[in-house]
Amino acid sequence: MKLDKNSLAGFGKQIDLSNTINGGVTLTSLDISQNEKGYIVTLQNPVFNQENYQIELKPDHLTVYTILDSQLGEEESQAIIPTFIRHLPIPANVDVSKIEAIFEDRNLKIIAPFKSGFNNSTKKIDIRHD
Repeated sequence: MKLDKNSLAGFGKQIDLSNTINGGVTLTSLDISQNEKGYIVTLQNPVFNQENYQIELKPDHLTVYTILDSQLGEEESQAIIPTFIRHLPIPANVDVSKIEAIFEDRNLKIIAPFKSGFNNSTKKIDIRHD
């Protein structure tokens, strides 16, 4: 039995896709920190480039996900495979119009600045007993 090189190439792509679906890709790490200016969400995955990340802003939350484009079958059709997805609520003290994303050093940073004039301080409330 003789195998065609093209069929082997397609088989290799299917194995790669199966490996990805079954956990063969490095997991994306997510870190949320806060400073005096706002929140910083950092996503890191050494396998992904800027094109793999997608961000969608809804009125009350931010959706961040990664996709892996892969060629499948003889038709060479694109299959989009989400490998990571997180829905992050947007706090009331964030200025939604100024949220921005920066990709550098293989890290995606989403910067969500506080609204100006918004009181970001916390205060402990004592509970009275009547």
